[in-house]
Amino acid sequence: YRSCLMNPQCVTVVIATLGRPSLKHTLKSLVGQDFWPGDSIFVLNDGCSRTTHAMVDDVRGLLPIETLDVFGPNNDWGHTPRNLFLRYSLSGYPSPGYVIHIDDDDTYVPGAIARIRQHICSNLGKIVVWRQKDPKGNLVWHTADVLSFANISTATFAHPTISSYPEWTPKIGGDFEFISSLTNQNEIPVVWV
Repeated sequence: YRSCLMNPQCVTVVIATLGRPSLKHTLKSLVGQDFWPGDSIFVLNDGCSRTTHAMVDDVRGLLPIETLDVFGPNNDWGHTPRNLFLRYSLSGYPSPGYVIHIDDDDTYVPGAIARIRQHICSNLGKIVVWRQKDPKGNLVWHTADVLSFANISTATFAHPTISSYPEWTPKIGGDFEFISSLTNQNEIPVVWV
């Protein structure tokens, strides 16, 4: 990961999982994305599921990926594993890398990482928020520039690596509270793309 700290356009993708079968589709959606040297993917294995390791092993040669086992299961939508990762793996390091979070039941369309990186490069030092469609094709947020409960999802933003992170609270709406606290406590502007 540390090689990423020298490149402001570098991305770290963080996936918290309980080892659900949908993780296979999440990982498959990352294969073929435009990952650069120094980019990394961390699968946070909440509860040390063996099925998680098997799914990661299936794509290991195709992605810059590692599995980190987290004691659990915590059953809190991945919030505890994300907090531990941010606190112990990223805290204390200054920018310039970016972190992208994705749940184990989300997928990215082809070219998504390249588009996200393009927005990051155009907005270095800012939190970048984009739209996401649910399985029925509905957009997650409707109005840009409104940081609200229904406008944020785990897989809809990238944030710069900073030295200290707020807690991701273990409840529905934790994604919104995390990004809101990240913005307010660190005075990081949000850009809606």
